[in-house]
Amino acid sequence: MNKTKFLIIPETGLVIAKFGLNISHEQILKNLNISKEQIEHIIIKYPRGYYMDNTIVLYQGNDLTPGMKLELRPESYIIIKDFYSDLKKIFSLNTRTRFYGGLLVGTPGTTWQNINQFKINEILNNKTKRHEH
Repeated sequence: MNKTKFLIIPETGLVIAKFGLNISHEQILKNLNISKEQIEHIIIKYPRGYYMDNTIVLYQGNDLTPGMKLELRPESYIIIKDFYSDLKKIFSLNTRTRFYGGLLVGTPGTTWQNINQFKINEILNNKTKRHEH
């Protein structure tokens, strides 16, 4: 199954690529006529990710240097909580769905490693340790 990419923009909602469309998050935003400056702001500040094979991978940041980590910032877990019901409906999430809060950047064209697996129930029940900034 192909990845379905999405972005979470709290003031707007979910922006989801067509299922199976191989497109970057940046290109999704460009196709919406969002300025380069706003795209950079969104990529750094808000969670984005993909759904594939009953797995949700979420991350943020823009350092695509191989070996670097793209990780959710602790304060972003509240955004995930706020949008979980939408993600659940759209992707038919279930109790076996795996959640990751980051990626280890690899080289283009390779599979990047998921990192920071978490239990969504801990997020929904506020049992995770979050550092508010």
